[in-house]
Amino acid sequence: MKRICFPGWLIRAGLFFTALIQLHAQWTVQTVPLQPGWNSVYLEIQPEPSEAALVFSDLPVESVWMWNRRSSTVQFVQDSNTLLPENPDWLAYFPASAPLAGRATLFSVPGGQTYLIKLHSSASPTNWVVSGRPVIVRKPWATDSLDFTGFSLGRVEGPSFLSFFAGSSAHAGQPIYRMSPSGHWTEVVSPESTPMKSGEAFWIRTQGASDYKGPMEVICPVSSGFDFGRSLVETQLRIRNRGNTARRFQLSPRSSSPPSPGDSQQVGEITLNYWLLDPANNRAGWFPLSSSISSPLLEPGAEWLVRLEVRRPSPKEASSVGKYVGLLDITDQAGSLRVTVPVSALASTGGEAARFGPLAATTASLRPGLWIGSAVVNQVGEAASSAPQVPTATASEFQIRLLIHADDSGAAHLLQKALVMWKPGSTKLNAEGFNEVDVPGRYVIVTDEALTSQFTGAALRDGEAVPRRYSSTAFGVGMNLKMTGSFGGTLRCTNVLGYDDPLNPFKHKYHPDHDNFDENTPPRKQPSGIESFDIERIITLQFTTEDPHHLALAGWGDTQTGGIYLETLVGLHQRPLTVSGAFRLQLACPIGVLNDGL
Repeated sequence: MKRICFPGWLIRAGLFFTALIQLHAQWTVQTVPLQPGWNSVYLEIQPEPSEAALVFSDLPVESVWMWNRRSSTVQFVQDSNTLLPENPDWLAYFPASAPLAGRATLFSVPGGQTYLIKLHSSASPTNWVVSGRPVIVRKPWATDSLDFTGFSLGRVEGPSFLSFFAGSSAHAGQPIYRMSPSGHWTEVVSPESTPMKSGEAFWIRTQGASDYKGPMEVICPVSSGFDFGRSLVETQLRIRNRGNTARRFQLSPRSSSPPSPGDSQQVGEITLNYWLLDPANNRAGWFPLSSSISSPLLEPGAEWLVRLEVRRPSPKEASSVGKYVGLLDITDQAGSLRVTVPVSALASTGGEAARFGPLAATTASLRPGLWIGSAVVNQVGEAASSAPQVPTATASEFQIRLLIHADDSGAAHLLQKALVMWKPGSTKLNAEGFNEVDVPGRYVIVTDEALTSQFTGAALRDGEAVPRRYSSTAFGVGMNLKMTGSFGGTLRCTNVLGYDDPLNPFKHKYHPDHDNFDENTPPRKQPSGIESFDIERIITLQFTTEDPHHLALAGWGDTQTGGIYLETLVGLHQRPLTVSGAFRLQLACPIGVLNDGL
């Protein structure tokens, strides 16, 4: 679940996120063996850069043809040597020195596509090494037609064609054609004993409609993989058995090497946890995904649900790293199919100026921003006992809503209310006479009602922009107390309720003996302790590295934190009273300053 402090910020930040995703991608390598003459290739990654002239620059290429199906029903070209540039079902690339270079129609090389690559007959066998991003392919099978396709297998030489397509009624028993080095297509006469090859493209007929992706189907929210962004903590991966026999699947993490030394200074390796529920061994919780994990034996049609949690380094540890990336390889144990899923997450801080204003280099152990949660009080000291400072368990629990703001240095404030608002940006005329953004708008957290006129709303209500309000009834209206200590360590503050404060429990508005005036004429104001008393609430928050109730929560230490809640009340009784319990907080808005620094 995404945790956002208000609707709409994803829209304003969309271009920012898109730019980051394009700048720092997950990288892998595909090695394709090529022989002189014709080669039928399935390209399983998206090359970077993708310009055809660069992708094929180091190969002795005579021509490259990408299948670009335009017809609903396709008959393959029996002899590839008869291919012509004008064929609407093929896009062609020719080197700049080739006579047909001016008739080229293939200028960019997309991943997840099938290609015919012809090397010069005088060339030596070579390996085509392609660097780029993994592609999760959606198979668009043509109904009642031949399809030019390929697969990424778990092994170089995979299962037989028969066993691979046994789970698809649209493909089982249908004719299959492979390319010979001469460029001719020949039918596979013994599919039950002929193994498939990873990265090889071939023709197969589809009888009827089909959505078959192989014996294993990996279901991701988006085809580009998992992007946790800056706020998403947990996601799910579903793996379905599409074969006709029971089988196990395996998920393996893999590092993603950046394409250049420059990127290596800004991209780090992602750390993931997975959820394990193992009642037989009395185990449940989040465990590091540091090596391969296997599914139970899945019957045909059954699914393996994998819950994944990202573990972002703290702002202290993140340093200059702006994004964390990695890869997940998913295979079945027979090596029938391999799907590589890119995984990425943005660092906790940095690069947020467009939305939240400039942020300083943080020294905090947790993210700066507004944290909202509650303390559950379940122990109270008994004033009549011999040890009133030692709390004992209560018959029921009592909750106190907490609003804590942590700034970029780790200093914290205990708030009674917080308003999330929008500070509009400004524009200026550029050299061409058009308005361009000079200072971008950003969200702010306001605690002083007197400042709200300087900002606009951050949410819509009945078509009107209004602030997004958070508040707690456990503290005085407008309270803003600076706490000693550091956020993530131990925080402490003292909230004083004056003897004449309307919220003081000793003061009753309509009781004549609670007005704190004597009976003289004119009445004189009396000091504390005559009719009512000052009350001090000494509040201590002790953060713990684990959940105080030992729960396995996704995002603990990242977007969730908590620990032990302690409070001492002085003035309610002749002896101080103590209460204790546990507290949890969740990051609501990553804004590291209050009132926009005013």
